[in-house]
Amino acid sequence: MTLTYRRPTSDDIAFVADHMRQDDVLEVAASHGHSPMNALVYAVTASDRCYTAVHDGIPLCIFGYARYENAAGVWLLGTDYLVSPKSRRVFLRESRRITDRWVGKFNLIFNFVDAKAVTTRRWLRWLGFTEVHTFDNFGTAQVPFVLVEKHACVTR
Repeated sequence: MTLTYRRPTSDDIAFVADHMRQDDVLEVAASHGHSPMNALVYAVTASDRCYTAVHDGIPLCIFGYARYENAAGVWLLGTDYLVSPKSRRVFLRESRRITDRWVGKFNLIFNFVDAKAVTTRRWLRWLGFTEVHTFDNFGTAQVPFVLVEKHACVTR
């Protein structure tokens, strides 16, 4: 199985919004008070680069980054298809490849993740992100969120 990537279309945004993983639905509501559709439109519009990952014509997720000087804020909003047995392994491999490439480009990539999103936090640690700080009253809902960062390897 392979993934293909394209710029998000309005149909991609609608599909991912309609099939968004529950953890992502809860996170965008807690952080910004957004519905899935509003979160995707905002994220796509605010990003310097964003992509839809597609398998067999089905959008699995939309992801991207926004630059901040020598760093980039990264994000991903996905569907349940993303973590299905059919696509999980290739998604894990591809997400590691992409985040490694981005951290090489920016030296630091980061995001804020809902502290209750255990699966997401485990995936981010597997990708090499470090949980840097927990903010107890974050976002619209004023609930705990964790700042995660991945730094480029520095050799001396």
